[in-house]
Amino acid sequence: MELIKKSIHMNRLKNRIQAQITLDDDFIVPDTKSDISTVITSEGEVSIDYVGVGDGKVNVRGRLIFRLLYMCGDGEKRLDNMAGELSFDENMLLEGVSEGDNVYVKWDIEDLTVGIINTRKISAKSVVTLEVTSENVYSMDVISDVEKSDKDSVDYIKKNIDVSQIAVSKRDVIRVRKELEIPSNRGNIQNVLWSTVRLKNTSVKLMEGRLLASGEISVVALYDGEENSMIQWMETTVPFSEGLDLSCSEDMIPDVDISISSANLAPKPDIDGELRLIELDMSIDLGIKIYREESIDFINDMYSTCCDLVPSTRRITYNVIQFKNISKAKVSDRLKLDNESGNVLQVFGSDGVVKVDDVKIIEAENKVVVEGVVYVNIMYISSNDQRPVCVAKQIIPFSHEALVSGVSGDSMIFIRPSIEQLTTVMVGNNEIEAKALVVLDILAIDSCEADIIEEVKEMPFDMEKLKAIPSMAGYMVKQGDTLWKIAKKYYTTVENIKNINELSGNEIREGQMLLVVKEGM
Repeated sequence: MELIKKSIHMNRLKNRIQAQITLDDDFIVPDTKSDISTVITSEGEVSIDYVGVGDGKVNVRGRLIFRLLYMCGDGEKRLDNMAGELSFDENMLLEGVSEGDNVYVKWDIEDLTVGIINTRKISAKSVVTLEVTSENVYSMDVISDVEKSDKDSVDYIKKNIDVSQIAVSKRDVIRVRKELEIPSNRGNIQNVLWSTVRLKNTSVKLMEGRLLASGEISVVALYDGEENSMIQWMETTVPFSEGLDLSCSEDMIPDVDISISSANLAPKPDIDGELRLIELDMSIDLGIKIYREESIDFINDMYSTCCDLVPSTRRITYNVIQFKNISKAKVSDRLKLDNESGNVLQVFGSDGVVKVDDVKIIEAENKVVVEGVVYVNIMYISSNDQRPVCVAKQIIPFSHEALVSGVSGDSMIFIRPSIEQLTTVMVGNNEIEAKALVVLDILAIDSCEADIIEEVKEMPFDMEKLKAIPSMAGYMVKQGDTLWKIAKKYYTTVENIKNINELSGNEIREGQMLLVVKEGM
C-alpha cells in the first residue's frame, strides 16, 4: 500500500499575557522654550523599538513619547509646548514561547501625569500596559488517503476538522499627505502649538487579490496667529482609502489592526505665499492577518486483515475562529466641567479614546459582556484670562452585551475598540453633553487538538494474539461501540459484519447481538 499525504499549514495561538510598567523621570525645559506656568494638557504614545524572543521569555524595548501644552511663565498670555521620552526595557515570562514564534505587542497608557517642579523643570509619570501574544505558523503532512494494490486488505476511517489557517500575516504602512486649508475667518498660521490626530470609521474589505482599508482622519489643530493675534484653531475631517495587493479572496476573514504610527502637522504657504495651509503628513500602520477556513479530511485510524499496521501518531493543536463580528454601543453622558478653569466660552475641538477593562463570557446566553470607558478630551476657550485655553478630560463608563455564537469559557476573546462618532454640545453653564458610538470588533478563537497518523509500519501478525481471537463469535453491542471498532477488534471488515447480519446501514444499538467472523490469517 502507498500512503497519500497532504501538506497543511497550521496557525496556533500559544499564549497571551499582560504586564504593567511604571515609568518616572524628570526633564529640563529646553533653552529654546519658554518658562512653564501652567500645564494645559498632555498626552503620549508608545513606540516599540525591539521585541526579542527566547525560550519562555520575551524582551520588549521601547519609549513612551509624551508632549505637553502649557501657559508660559513670562506674564504674557502665550502658549508653548515641549516633548520628552521615557524609555523602558522589560523582560516578560511567556510560557511556551520559543525562537521563531510570531510575537505581537500591543500597548495602552493607563495614566500619564506631568507635574511642574519649577518653571524650568517638570516630572513625568506614567503606567504603561503591554499585552504580548505569541503564535507560530507551521506546515505538516497528514495522511489523506491510501492507494491499495489488489493484494492489500486495508480498512480505514477518516476524520474531518475545520481549521482557521493564516493565509496572510504581515505589516504594512499607508502614507497620507494632505493640505488642510485654514478657514477664511481665521488668521494666518505662524506655529502649530498643539494637535490631535485620530482615526475613526475605519473599515477593511477583502476583494480578489486586494485589501481595501478606508476611514476618516479627525484633526484638531491649535496655532499661533500672525502679529500677536489671538490663538487660532481649526477642526476638520480627512477621508482616506488605500488598496493593497495581497493573496486573498472575498470569502476569507480579515483581522486588521489600523493605528497611527506617526502624524505631523506643519505650516505651508498657499499659492499667494501666505501661511494659510497646514500640511498633514502621517503614516497609518496596518497589522494584517487574514484567515482562510478550510475543512481537512485525514485518516484517523486504519488496520489490515493481512498484517499488523502500527501507526505513529502525533497530537496537533490548531485554531478555529468561532466568531468574528462587529458590535456597536451607544454611549452618552452629561459632563460638568470645572469652574476653577473659568466658564466655557466656546468648544473648538474634542476627541476620544476607547479602552476595554473587562470581558466576561456568558456561554449559556451566547453573549459576552464588555465593560470599559471612553476618555473624552474637550478643548475650549475659557473666560479665565490667566488660562484662556483649557482641555477638560472626562471619563464615560459603558457596559455592552454583544451576542456571539459558538463561544465557550475557554475561548480566547480579542476585542479591538474604536469610536465611530463623537459629538460634544454645550447644554448649560459649563455643562456639555457628550455622545459617542463605540465600535467593538470582536474575534473569538478556540484552541483545539487532534491526533493524526504521521507514518504506518507494516508488521507480521502476532500469531499468539491472533489465535486467541475466535474465528466466529457472538458479540453483544456495548455502549460506545461502532461497527468499525468491532471489525478492527476481530480482524474483519465492516462490510463483512453487515453482510452476515443483514444490516442495511452502520447504525447499531446497545444490547444488539451480532455474529462476527474473523478474516485475519
